[in-house]
Amino acid sequence: MEDFHGGPIPPGVGLRTERRIGLIIAGGTIFLGLYFVGYYAVTLCPTASFALYSTGSSAFASCLAMFWLYIPAVGPFIALTDRNLPYPGLVALDGILQTGGLALMIAGVALERRQLLYYAEGPRPPRHPRWGVLPMAPGATAGVSVVLSDF
Repeated sequence: MEDFHGGPIPPGVGLRTERRIGLIIAGGTIFLGLYFVGYYAVTLCPTASFALYSTGSSAFASCLAMFWLYIPAVGPFIALTDRNLPYPGLVALDGILQTGGLALMIAGVALERRQLLYYAEGPRPPRHPRWGVLPMAPGATAGVSVVLSDF
């Protein structure tokens, strides 16, 4: 396969268009992974803050500031506007990385890769059985395996 950059397609060659799956997977993993980390942190906060509310602690206000993390990608940036937010540096990094992961995912969906597929002329050559010796036996710590393929 060869990347296609435009021009006429020669005879006997096909054109294949595909999404950039690598960008989609990488972006989705970064975006969703960091979103769920923030989501989990906010989910744990009310459990601890209920006791803090009755004592009038300022930790309750910091838990309220973290509720913006429930909103993906833009929530961390909105949460940064609250002065009671604990660990603003981590929240800013979370927002930057979530936005970057979302951008990668969108780029993977928007960008397409076009490739030329060369079809073989005539019949395929016959396949002959092959054998080989491997230095390890499957499931064993030592040994030799004999492998037969293409039969």
